[in-house]
Amino acid sequence: MANVRRIFPGGNTAEGFYSFHDNIIGPNRNMLYILKGMPGGGKSSMMKEIGKRAYEKGYSVELHHCPSDAGSIDAVVIEELGIGIIDGTPPHPVDPTYPGISETIMDLTQFINTEKIQDSKADIVEAKANNKKAYRRAFN
Repeated sequence: MANVRRIFPGGNTAEGFYSFHDNIIGPNRNMLYILKGMPGGGKSSMMKEIGKRAYEKGYSVELHHCPSDAGSIDAVVIEELGIGIIDGTPPHPVDPTYPGISETIMDLTQFINTEKIQDSKADIVEAKANNKKAYRRAFN
């Protein structure tokens, strides 16, 4: 019987961000797909959809929620297949130990329409700076 487990693999603490992201799926996995890309680029939405479809096909899934936004997914694991998909961008950077053997990077930045976002360049830079300031204030 398929199950859904919901997990928080990290947290914002008084000591800063603490992460168990390296432990999301064990070393005996078939594959870990590490998604790289910009915030708001669709990584979480894609993982939610993959988890939903896997569950509908009868697989048990683990949904690893973002500590700062419980509605956002940082990783999904399809247990019976031994497959994990994880957001490998900061604040929880993940890089492959054995690229091509049991991990692979999926660079989603190659799908950005750079012409379309040029008009919002100043807003994007400002939002990123404000986000950094907010995290610093929260940790202080």
